[in-house]
Parts: sequence; C-alpha cells; structure tokens
Amino acid sequence: MRTRRRARETFRLALVSLLLPGACWAAIPDNDAFATRIPLYGTNVSTTSNNIGATKEAGEPDPNFTGGKSVWWTWTAPASGYVTISTAGSSFDTTLAIYTGSVLTNLNLVAFNNNELSTSEVDFNVTAGTTYQIQVDGDDTSNYPTNNAEGNIVLQLSLAPLQPPPSNDNFANRLTLTGSHLSNVTGSNVGASGEPGEPFHADTLGFKSVWWTWTAPASGGLTLTTKNSSFDTVLAVYTGNSVSNLTLVAANDEDPIVGLISTVNCNVISNVTYQIAVDGFEGASGNIRLVLNLGTAFPVPANDNFTNRIRLTGSIIATNWSNVGATYEPNEPMHLVTFGGKSVWWTWTAPSSGAVTLTASNAALDTLLAVYTGTALTNLIFVAGNEYDFFTNTNGLGSTAFFNATSGVNYQIVVDGADGNTGSFDLRLSMDVLDPIPPDDNFTNRIGLAGSNLSTAGTNIGATLEVGEPLHRGYYGGHSLWWKWTSPNAGIVTMSTTNNVTDVPDTLMAVYTGSSLTSLTEVASDNNSGGGNWASRVTFPTKSNVTYQVAVDGVDGDEWINLRLNIHFSAASYGLTNMISPAGAGSVGVAPLPDQGGKYAPGSVVTLTATPVNGYAFTNWTGSVASTNNPVTLLMNANKTLSANFLSVPPLLTAYEPQSYQSLRSNGFRLLLTGPTNFSYSLERSSNFTLWTAIQTSLVTSVPFEFRDSSATNAAFRFYRARRTP
Repeated sequence: MRTRRRARETFRLALVSLLLPGACWAAIPDNDAFATRIPLYGTNVSTTSNNIGATKEAGEPDPNFTGGKSVWWTWTAPASGYVTISTAGSSFDTTLAIYTGSVLTNLNLVAFNNNELSTSEVDFNVTAGTTYQIQVDGDDTSNYPTNNAEGNIVLQLSLAPLQPPPSNDNFANRLTLTGSHLSNVTGSNVGASGEPGEPFHADTLGFKSVWWTWTAPASGGLTLTTKNSSFDTVLAVYTGNSVSNLTLVAANDEDPIVGLISTVNCNVISNVTYQIAVDGFEGASGNIRLVLNLGTAFPVPANDNFTNRIRLTGSIIATNWSNVGATYEPNEPMHLVTFGGKSVWWTWTAPSSGAVTLTASNAALDTLLAVYTGTALTNLIFVAGNEYDFFTNTNGLGSTAFFNATSGVNYQIVVDGADGNTGSFDLRLSMDVLDPIPPDDNFTNRIGLAGSNLSTAGTNIGATLEVGEPLHRGYYGGHSLWWKWTSPNAGIVTMSTTNNVTDVPDTLMAVYTGSSLTSLTEVASDNNSGGGNWASRVTFPTKSNVTYQVAVDGVDGDEWINLRLNIHFSAASYGLTNMISPAGAGSVGVAPLPDQGGKYAPGSVVTLTATPVNGYAFTNWTGSVASTNNPVTLLMNANKTLSANFLSVPPLLTAYEPQSYQSLRSNGFRLLLTGPTNFSYSLERSSNFTLWTAIQTSLVTSVPFEFRDSSATNAAFRFYRARRTP
C-alpha cells in the first residue's frame, strides 16, 4: 500500500512552463504505436529500448490505470511451452501486459504484472504458432526510483517446456470439498490460467486461478483462509454454476493482519453450493494451503442492505457502527471503483444548504466512504467519496468526504471495508457555510485558453462530479475543473501539476477531444508522473488547430486552493521522402497523406505500399527503415527517407519432366519459357557456355511458350538460355 499526505491545502497546477521540470521532450519511440510494434524471434530473446516520450493511443488498454507511456513488441511462439517475460534491469517501475489479438481495440489480456515498486515478470503457457502482443508501460503511482514512469527498458524472454496445468485449473473441473472443518486442503496454481468470462477475483489481475466447490452442510459463519500458502494469494467465494455468470459472496486479496495471505468471512446457507477460487495476485503462483471452518453465523448489521438504511438527522452527527457480517448486494456499485463487499447504509436529508464534512474513522479499519443521491441501488448518482484520509489519520485508513449539500435533498451514505475488511468505526457529519462553486466546475463552463505559454489560477474546493462525466484516469475524484485549449500548430504539448512547492497535492489530470461530456475521447491522463511528490504530467503530440478539453481533479476527493495552470507548447512536424530504385520500376502508395503543410505531426502512423511495374518484383525497403515487409508501417518521430527497392524479374526456362531417351530421339528436347508479359525474349543454345546460337528465327513475344530443340537428339549435353530484349 502506498502512503501519502492529503489535505485541503494549497497546490499549483502547471501545464509545464520553461522554468519547471518536464518542459523538454524526447523523440517518440519507434514502437510507441501498436501498429509499429517490434517483432521478436526465437526462444531466448533479450532486447533493450525505452519509453521516454511514449504516449497512449486512443482505444489502448491500460489494465491497471497506471500507464500512458507504453511501447510494444510482438512475438509468435515457435513451439508450445512455458514462457517467462521480464523487464528486470529496467531503470523505472514498469508494468508488463501480454495479449492475444491483432487489433488494438479488441485485445485479450493473457497476463499482467506490476510488482508494486520494481520491474515486472510474467510466466504462462503458450501455444505454438500463436502471436502474443507485449506491452511495457510505466507505473505513474510509484516512487521507484523516481515517479517519472519512463526510462530505459530491458526486455527478456525465455521459453521452457510446457508446464502441465493443475487438474482444477478450469471452473468445469473444480475439486469437491466436504465437511465443516478442513485444515489442510492443498493444491497449486503453477501452470494455471484464466478462462474467458472469468471474473477478476477481488477486482485484481491474476490469471492463475484454481477452483473448488463446497456445499454448506449447515447454515453458519464461514471463515476461509490461504494461510501458509507460498505466494501472494487472492481468494473469492461465489454462487452460480457457470464461470461467466457467478454471484459474488465474499472476496479478499490481503488479510489486514497477516498481509499476503487472503481471508474471507461470510455467512452461508445450508445445502447451498459455493464456488471457491484461489488466484495469484498479478500472476503469482506456488503451493496453496486452504483452511475452511464453519461456525456460528456472523451477526448481520441492521443497515446491511440499501432498503434498510438507517436515517440520520441534524447538522452535527456522531455515531459508532460496525460492518462485521455485512454483505455485497446484487446491483450495488463498487464504491470508488475499489473492491469492498462489506457495506452498510444510512440516509440523511440536509436540514439546510451548506458544506458537509463526513468522516468514517478507525485506526485499524481501511474504510471506503461514498455519498450518493437516488432512491434505489440501480439509480444512484455519485456526489462525493474518499478512501484514504491522511489528514485525520496518519496511516490513512480513515475516510473523509467533502461536498455541498442542498436543503431538503436526501443523501445516501455508505461505508464499506476496502478489500472486504470489517470492524467498528466512528461516523461523523458536520455542516458549515457553502463552499463557493468554481466558475469552471462544469464542462459547459470550461475556461478557454490560448497561446503557447500561458498561466491561470483557480480552486477546486466546491467543485463536483457531473452526471456523465468520465472517471479521469479511472479514479473517482469528484472535484474536477475544466479548461479548453486549441493547439496553434503541429507539435508537442506538456501539461503538468508540477511546481516547486514541497508538499504537492495528489492530482488527477486527463486530456480529451470531443465537444460534450458523453462524447469525449481520452488523449492522455496521469496521476503522479510529475517528477516529484504526487503531481501529474502528460506529454502528447498534436496536430494543428485541435481543441483539447483538460480536466484536473483531486485523487480520492482531494480539494485545494490557489490552483495555478500553465501551458508549454513546442512546434514540430516531420517530412517523409520516398524513392524508387531503380527509377521507374514501381510506385509507392502512402496513407495517410501528409496534412500538416506537407508534413506529418509527431506520432503519426504512416503505411507505405510498394507496387512493382510489369517485369519487376519488390525486394525491400532501405533508409530510415530496413524491412522486407510490404506494406510497411512507420511512426513519424523525425524526418524520414525510404527507398522502395525492386528487382527485374528474369525469364525462366523449365525442362519438361519426365523425358526419356526415346522421346528425345523422336521429339527433341522440350522446354517451357515463362516470364513477365509484354516483353520479347530471345532463345539460345550452347554446348560450351561461350558460343550461343539462336533457336528461334524470331523473338518470342508471348509467354508461356513451349519449344523443342530437335537438334538435341545426338548431343551429349546442351545448355539453354532466354534473354529479355528491350
């Protein structure tokens, strides 16, 4: 778990000025785009690269919501086996994702690893002939060794013999457990895999799951743990008979006391069958020890379900409660997109309009706190929320949410335990005067900016999350501000919340195109790649005259005053020169054509297709790219020159087979001439490779052409050739 300070305090938002870090930009890597991924070959591969200046493409997956500086490779398994892919030796905190599929927007995730504060490694079984796409990105939430999320990459791949999967790898082959007390259920998830339609257990990325099934012999309280397993486990319990249609009962990634093992506590019903999954966090694998105990039922809180929420009254409220025995309801939202599953509910009608501070605190319980409007689980509208409050609790386990309440409006309040944690907590509510709403709180009121270097100020205290507003960077913030800016030319733009203040707030930044909240397309986003503390920074290429919508929010509902916004833009565009060798041997088609004054914007992906004229064949590309692929795709990160090289196609003489001594005596030697059409050919023979005699009195003008050398009947040997004439 990462630790950080959060409070309502001052911060600066910078779309980086020349005096701030990040104003310089590097050339975009050649394999920044999925279409220009670099092929790898063999069973033992080691290569180096970097993701400095890399970007995120529209529609590109980001499994952990921490990337945005990805580069790509592709590898086709030469044989079936167990592959290990690693970024060990890279200079920054990497994320590593493996996919199958050939279209960026329709990839199937096979394996993933972040490994928290270091480099990444995945291992899994592969099938011969299957192509795997490899994505290396940076983790913008890390401080290892800096939080720049970019640097030098070392990528290593090795293929070993196939690892036999466990017998209970697939849901259909789950093993049966019986009894009320099982102290030594053993197994392994080495060689296991995820299935299509399988849920992400405890909302984590695993892909190494194994399955058991257990029918409760009596009603009661179930405690299930993976204590003494040899790896970082994830544990989940479901009902249902299909892997793609399971109903969650309880789940846990890390036991709040022991750590890397997993523990779930839930009530079960006699004769109901429960499905148990054990997975490895981010692909971890090893030996499993599962302990099951069925005891007395856990008391269920009176306000466990939304329909039974407890009414709170007044403007100053304090109560103590517990979520032990609480459950997750069907259709209940995942509060703050963070897995919980142990929620309890209240309802409160604001007695007057004012600024509300709502806190759920316990030094030992990691709480989730969220506030909604709406009258049913299926129509809730998010108002505010928070998981980590480092201002109230130094360990961050308490939660505090801020929002403006409107007199007479009913608010639904939920407290959940992160990762299924349970315990008692204090719930407190207080009201103050209304916080003024910032002028650029809503998308329709975004502030227009112009120029290549500019600065503006604001605050996100009192700001809100609009209905239909995207979750910037995949996080709930809830206090977003909006600007719009139009690029003056093709080039590179850098936006950042970096400044020289020691305690910088934890911000979210997202940049979009589109003219309404419901039609936005993300261009770039970031949490804290700002080069220090918890600031955000994005750098991306742009074409001329593109309007961008810029949102800045506080992670986890944070608010600050004196917000300063700056922009730095550098013009850049690149030319592409095509050549034909030899001249006139073919042509080159280019798509798309340059649209920035005869040049391309940085990061443009261009496809070139070589077409030979009759009598020539394409051989290869040379120049800025060396390749035999046709078409070839390249990324414009500099001025580039390519030559399409062609080779004259020679005629081909083929002897008919079989030909016997008798057929030669009676019919002569038979040959077939083939070659490019619309040319004339001269046919000649020789007995010594020096003196050549024409066989035909006239040139051959139509192919294929069959001819016979009747004079060859008495020759010991003879040579033939065909020459293309001008």
